[in-house]
Amino acid sequence: MGINIFDYAITPKLKDDDMPFPPFVYLRLQTFSNRKGFGDLLMTEQLMSDREIDESVTCLKRDLDRAAMRAKKALKRAKDDEAKWLDKRRANGN
Repeated sequence: MGINIFDYAITPKLKDDDMPFPPFVYLRLQTFSNRKGFGDLLMTEQLMSDREIDESVTCLKRDLDRAAMRAKKALKRAKDDEAKWLDKRRANGN
């Protein structure tokens, strides 16, 4: 079980778009903390031991890997949809 801090965002494709475009994704922080006085985006709770640091980093890596896998699947689906759209348009002579 991870802490689910990472996610992805994919470019939206509008149904009315006449021109195809290569889809792309961003990996992003889904959640974060900005504690008063720090000024930085915090990706973990406070860590007070080597073990807590190691466990937190392990969870962050696992979460980032999951976000990457979801982003890759979404990008593949978007590229497949774009290819189908282009094939349909070519078949219609446009």
